[in-house]
Parts: sequence; structure tokens; C-alpha cells
Amino acid sequence: MGRVGFSQCTGKYITTAYGGALVPFILLAQILFQILQIGSNYWMAWATPVSEDVEPVVGSSTLIIVYVALALGSSFCILARSTLLATAGFKTATLLFNKMHFCLFRAPMSQAKRILR
Repeated sequence: MGRVGFSQCTGKYITTAYGGALVPFILLAQILFQILQIGSNYWMAWATPVSEDVEPVVGSSTLIIVYVALALGSSFCILARSTLLATAGFKTATLLFNKMHFCLFRAPMSQAKRILR
């Protein structure tokens, strides 16, 4: 019997659905999420005054509005990534399941008996 490596399985599984067309969008959504997370952390560190004696760089409403916008952006990126991953996973599982059934039902009876045991 042959062996299939882990990298071969995962690469094939990810790229089976839609010929791998969703992979760049999944990666883009993840990268944008990370950038927005870093941006929101940087924004809070930069815009929040260190002590009461220091004058704030921006007003409190601006601080909150920008932070909420960054949080909503990162939430949208995670939603997009999750939806794309679920779509790719469902399509791949459906293709593999149908291929398995096709191979099983088209197999000669001698092989089918061995498989079902």
C-alpha cells in the first residue's frame, strides 16, 4: 500500500473546491484581519493619554469611533474568512463523497464485497 503525506492531503483538500480559487481570498481576509487587529492595538496605545496630566491627542468620541470602525472591519474579515472556509470545506467534502460513491458503486462485485467487509 502507498502512503500519502500530510502536506499532500491538506494541499489537495484546500485546492479541490473551485480549483483553489478561494484560497487567495481566504488568505487576504486573514491578512486584513491581522492588520486591523494590529491597527486597533496601535490606535489605542497611541491615542490614549498616558496619565491625567497629559493632553489627549484626540477627543474621546474620535477615539471610540475609530476603535469601533477597526473592530467592525476585523469582524467582517473574520466573517468573510469563515464563510469562505466553510464554503470550500463543504464543496470539497461533497466532491470527495460523490467520488467515493461513484468508485464504490462502479466497482466490480468481487472488490465491493472486499471493501464492505
